This record gives sequence, structure tokens and C-alpha cells, in this order.
Amino acid sequence: MTESFYVDPNGIADGLPLWWSNDTNVTILNHGNHFIDTKLSIKGEVDWFMIFIYGTPYVEDKQAFWESLSSLRSNKSEKWCIIGDSNVVARPEEKSGGGVPFDSSQAKWF
Repeated sequence: MTESFYVDPNGIADGLPLWWSNDTNVTILNHGNHFIDTKLSIKGEVDWFMIFIYGTPYVEDKQAFWESLSSLRSNKSEKWCIIGDSNVVARPEEKSGGGVPFDSSQAKWF
């Protein structure tokens, strides 16, 4: 990859890197601790809006995180998607292994 953009970490938490090749035109529209909002075109094709995420692992920050993402793309006619790790599961059957149990209150924001 020849190009990059970074959201600096906050201590040992947060932060997000993004790399791309020079045949992709990437415009950084907005960014925060857990997202990079971009407009991109690959080899001159149709523009897409992509939001790259690494969702907050902190329960107390999840609602604000999802609300901030939903405000980024208010024009519903744009082609856009979100890609990354949301740090939340939508249904209990998606969870495997130990750790924090499924929490339906977190899933509702997702």
C-alpha cells in the first residue's frame, strides 16, 4: 500500500489506521477515535462513501458511537457502507467463547 491515514490512539485505546494503493482516490471527510469517513473511487469508477470503523469496546460509549455514525450519511441516495469491527453482536447466536455475555441493550444500537 502506498497511501495511508491514521487516527492516533488515546493511550493504549482507540486509534485506527487506513492504507490504500495509489490506484484508489481517497478523500478523508471526517474522523474520530473509532471511525474514518471517506469518499473513494477505484480506478476512476463511481464514487462510494465508506466508513471504516473499530467500534468502542466501552459499554458507556457505545450509544454515542452509533449516534455519531448515523449522522455521517444523511443523504440516503448516496452509495455507502460501513466496514470494520463493531465490537458488538446483534444476536446471541453470533457470540462464541467466554468473556462478556451477550447484552441486548448494546445490540439495539447496532
